[in-house]
Amino acid sequence: MPLFVMLPISVADPSLPVVPLADIDYMSDYDPTSYDHWIFRTGDAQSLTGLNKAKTLALQGDAPGYGANYITLPSAAGDALLTDMQDNANATDTLCVVARFSAPANTGINVFAGNLNSTQGGAVFASGAEPGRAAYITERGAYSSTPLGATMTHDTWYFLAAARDFSSAQVLRGLVGGAAGVESNASAGAYAPADGPIGLGNVQFASNANNTIDVAEFIVYDRALSLPDLAAVYAASKQRMAAIGIPVV
Repeated sequence: MPLFVMLPISVADPSLPVVPLADIDYMSDYDPTSYDHWIFRTGDAQSLTGLNKAKTLALQGDAPGYGANYITLPSAAGDALLTDMQDNANATDTLCVVARFSAPANTGINVFAGNLNSTQGGAVFASGAEPGRAAYITERGAYSSTPLGATMTHDTWYFLAAARDFSSAQVLRGLVGGAAGVESNASAGAYAPADGPIGLGNVQFASNANNTIDVAEFIVYDRALSLPDLAAVYAASKQRMAAIGIPVV
């Protein structure tokens, strides 16, 4: 098997070949191609520092609860963990999260990652009452809420991802691990970005969900991953999480 070493340089030439993520086995336990990668396994605030580029997730409000291999965030707005990546109308990024909602939910929304309010922003989230609680992606102004083809139950770990490319043609992709990925093009107009940074948890959506979310892993890319690449990230994440006792479906 060939061994390649990734150097800390990049070449802005889209004509050059790209190795698919599915063909790469990393020697580290994080993704060195990510904007940053957080695995919440230290049981304290140390885990808020990324493993790839040492970026720190900023507290929006109260600190999360720290478990042995995960953190706990409220479903209500205002206590998210904020990245330094600002939402914008030409966003090109990918958000991946391993999470669960830790109690049966009412019909309120659990926002896992993004920045969303009633008229602006986007997120990957769960909505509806069990047993029909489902995962969605949405981008205000450009898309209605798009189901990801999977229902969710409490106390079950899921891999969820949302990739968006608004630099030219507006493309949105989503995946719940174990289900087929979803890709859609904008039909309702231009994307209306949120006023502020991308976050883990609920930055500003007025949710009445009566539970919390637990998060074991959060990966951010400053590029829009393809559906095959999202599937490869899911496979690597599932294996990585199993090693620390997190059974991802």
